[in-house]
Amino acid sequence: MRGSDLDIMQVIKYIKVNADKQPDFDPSITYLSMDTDDVKPGFTQLRLEYSRSQYNLECCEEHNGKHYFSSALWWREICVLFGDKGKQIHGPCITDKKGDFDFAFSLHCKTWISSAVNWITRSSSSWPSHNVTQSIINHGVLFVPIGVHGSPKEDLEWRVSFSVAEKLLINTFTHTQLMCYALLKNNFERCYSK
Repeated sequence: MRGSDLDIMQVIKYIKVNADKQPDFDPSITYLSMDTDDVKPGFTQLRLEYSRSQYNLECCEEHNGKHYFSSALWWREICVLFGDKGKQIHGPCITDKKGDFDFAFSLHCKTWISSAVNWITRSSSSWPSHNVTQSIINHGVLFVPIGVHGSPKEDLEWRVSFSVAEKLLINTFTHTQLMCYALLKNNFERCYSK
């Protein structure tokens, strides 16, 4: 849409988040698992399961004998690596001075997470189709480095992102549905950007 920015999500491939089942082990990968105890819905903490990367180990904080991957420490390191004089921080994104794009770095869980299982099991008449639902489930979810503002664990929390699912759903819209979506999104952004 005219006046809208371009959102780009870069998935970091050398870090994997596991929901329930253990994947095939690769010693060059850092493995994390979800810990949703005492966090708000839509957020999680990522507990370190395995890493040989000194860089990733330095992004962890210990709490109650467990090591958690800090969204704040990791995001700070990303900003140092990829930020420059022509870019600014915009929430969990790096953006250019004109605001033409938001570039987010994210982590991926290839399986559907248990906290969103109700979306799969809800009754559905015709939308979305079974094939679209399966594509969404097969993709899994993403995690972006931002916690609940003001939370005591804010620096350890990660937002669960369903942005790929949203894109797949939007691609099923009719022209009229797409126009309504654009109108609502435009009005929402205008109300909350003030």
